[in-house]
Amino acid sequence: MTSTTLILTDGPIIDPAGVAANPQDCLLDIYEHAAEASALWQSRRRRDRHRSEGEIRLRCQGAELLPFGAVDDVSALWCCLVNTVGQFLDTGHGVTDYPDQPLPVVLETVKRRMYFSADGQKVMVEPVPFLDSLLEEAQRFFAWAERHLAGPATDRDIVELRERLPREPGGWQL
Repeated sequence: MTSTTLILTDGPIIDPAGVAANPQDCLLDIYEHAAEASALWQSRRRRDRHRSEGEIRLRCQGAELLPFGAVDDVSALWCCLVNTVGQFLDTGHGVTDYPDQPLPVVLETVKRRMYFSADGQKVMVEPVPFLDSLLEEAQRFFAWAERHLAGPATDRDIVELRERLPREPGGWQL
């Protein structure tokens, strides 16, 4: 699985389909353009300390897992995704919504298979590699935020979740 975290370069999104078709016109990849993204983010923080509008793109086995054009608070969404993994590890079912919109994200098991779904699109995933990769991508985002924005460290929570994943073949019971 791979991820891209993008932040909004201008004002509110009027046309989500336009964002999906031409993301380079209004979204900036924080990893490819770290200095520019950091400066833009810092500028926004002066106006609203808790807002980091943008989009997260997750890809697994060629499938896009999150809907294009679903602009939201990316810091809060990464936290929601990490919390959903924790719920899943505790109960076998994790669910959250995007921070500012009723767009559900679900991790669940159905007939001994694991599925990730967002906004009704369901994709079957391999449990341990998927969860480990999702947590690794979250850790990458929070490390970027800590380095470029003096954001809070969240490594400890993510490391604890990753340690709960089985490491031996057959160690996962769905």
